[in-house]
Order: sequence, then C-alpha cells, then structure tokens
Amino acid sequence: MKKIILLSMSVLLLFTATNSIAQTQITLNRAQLKSLTVAVDQAKRTSDWVVSQRFKGNLNQMKQFIQKVESEIKRQGLSESIIAGFKTGAYVTIYEDPDSKPIIKFDVGLRVDGPIKVKKPLKIKNIVHQKAAKVNYRGPYSGLAKMHSQLKIVANEGITKYKTKWPVNLIFITDPNTTKSSANYVTELIVPLKPIKTQPLTRFQINDIEEASRNKKKVKYNLVVQKFSGSMDQIELYLKQFMSQLSKQGVDKQISITSRPIVILEGNPDKEKKLKMQIGFPIKKDVAVKKPLKIKKIKYKKAIQYTHSGEYSDLSKIYKRVIKGLKHDMKSKPVMLRLLTNPRWAKTSKDIKVEIIVPLG
Repeated sequence: MKKIILLSMSVLLLFTATNSIAQTQITLNRAQLKSLTVAVDQAKRTSDWVVSQRFKGNLNQMKQFIQKVESEIKRQGLSESIIAGFKTGAYVTIYEDPDSKPIIKFDVGLRVDGPIKVKKPLKIKNIVHQKAAKVNYRGPYSGLAKMHSQLKIVANEGITKYKTKWPVNLIFITDPNTTKSSANYVTELIVPLKPIKTQPLTRFQINDIEEASRNKKKVKYNLVVQKFSGSMDQIELYLKQFMSQLSKQGVDKQISITSRPIVILEGNPDKEKKLKMQIGFPIKKDVAVKKPLKIKKIKYKKAIQYTHSGEYSDLSKIYKRVIKGLKHDMKSKPVMLRLLTNPRWAKTSKDIKVEIIVPLG
C-alpha cells in the first residue's frame, strides 16, 4: 500500500502546484517544443488498463480523492493480491478542461497489466485512444499546462491537422518524494487527437485542375534521394533526417537555395498505413553519394502538374480529380509532391503551397 501512496502523491503535488492544465507562465525550451512536434507526427493508437474511481469536484480536492481510492483498494483486499500487477506511475484522467466549470469529472487510479475483478465504486477500464500524442515532460509540474496548450497549437500546424480532445491522461513517471529537484520530475502527457475534416473542392479548384489536365508537360529531374517508410504525417520528420544526411555527406553544398524538396510516393496513402516513399532534392550535376542516399533520374514525356494552395489533407481529393477518367497506377508511375512552402511557417492555410505531379508516360 505504501507504493500506491507514494505514486499518488505525485498527483497531489501536481495539482497543488497549479490550479489548471491551461494556465502557467513557464516558457518551454527548444527541445521541449521539438518533442511536441515529434509527438504529433508520431501520434498512434494507445491502450491502457486502469483501475480507478470516479470523482466530481475540483483540483483542490485531489488529496481526498486519492485517499478514498487508496482506502477502497484496501477495503476490497486488492492491495496485496494485485499490487505486483500495478505498473509504475499514478494515472489520472481529466474529462474536461478544469477552467470550463467549477465542478468537473476525474478518474484517479493506477494502471494494471490487464482486466481484474473489482467491486463498485472501483472500476476497471481499458482506456483506448485511436490516435494520441504521447510526450514526456521533464520539469516542474506547473509546466504541464504550457505543454498542453502548445501541443494544441502544434497539432493544428502539421501536414495532417488535428484537434485535441478531452479526456486527457497524465502518467507520473517519477516520484517527487524521492526526486530531489523538481527539474527532474518526469510526467507523460497523453492527448487524444482527431483529424480535422476537409471541405470539398471548390468549383474554381475543379476548373484549375481540369485546365492543368489538358496542359500536360514534360518532367525531368536529377535528384539525390533517400528512402523512407511510414505515414504521410511523418514527412516533416523524414525531411529533417534527410537534410541531416545531406549535410553529413557534404551534398547540401550542391543544392541550390531556391530548390524545393520533392516527395515521391510509391503507393496510395489512403490505402496503405506504411507507405514507401523517397524524399529528394534536385541537383545540378551528379555527385558521389553513399547509402542511404542515392542518385535518381526522373524523366516523363507527359505529366499533369497542379499547384495547390491549402492543406495537405486536400491532396487526396485533388489526386482523385486529376486522374478522373484516366488509368493511373501509383506504383508503376509514382506521384510526386513538390513542397513549395513549409506548412509550419505558413500564417494561414492559403500560404501552404505544394505542386502535385502525376506522370502519365
């Protein structure tokens, strides 16, 4: 039972340090901001079994909530029989923004390895998020508020835009009773994400696409590329890895500052979760490169080229409209995306520009 108390004290100290997950004056450093971007880019399904008890109240009542959970676990005789199954880290589910109402819902408990038998008021629940950003925060608990608010911003900036959802889960990795400095406190923040639905193509877009389809052009590129395998959401992460490899091999000096990266999709993002792709830059002349880089020459007599201003999530609809009435195989003739702007630097969605190139032969 002592272990439960020590873990639960993590929760208590969090909520006495800050009254809200949405209010703090702490400034995040560069590494922390980067971790949020990676967390959104690598968002995935999460699943945790949790034994907990439901409470209604405010954050200042957390101490009594914890005491009630511990008392109930002991009353049901579970502390000795299942304590070995408890995973390290107190687990709190916050169902609503603490700033939204004076009284909100909480679940306070601990994770377990799987389903176990409990009696009311305890419950066992498999908490599943189809897509969630998971990020570890090292520092004072008051900084969690800033992490949450900044993650909300980052989630709406990437290639696929998301809305953050409630409930939010917090897992307390370190015990403040045995961690000397608050700078070394480690807390995992789990924030569910929901993709933002896109609007149908406008009549102006359809007209422009049809015009581009009539004016087919030759395409010729001499590229230095690197292969990747994953989701479209991770393109920005792959691009950073690619740029690092270019710099390491000294190839970046052969790339014009006006060049834009090209993504070659070797499959359909709508049908394949793990998509093969190549990311490359045009180079003026052949250069010697080492793995994982390679030189790739592209030449098509006919290709449809259309420049899109707006969200990357619209590209699937644009591609379907481009190939309407055509027989096009993405594997034999991979679609190329020429990234004209960085979506994270764009002030509005209209500032995001990408050229879609559909080769026909």
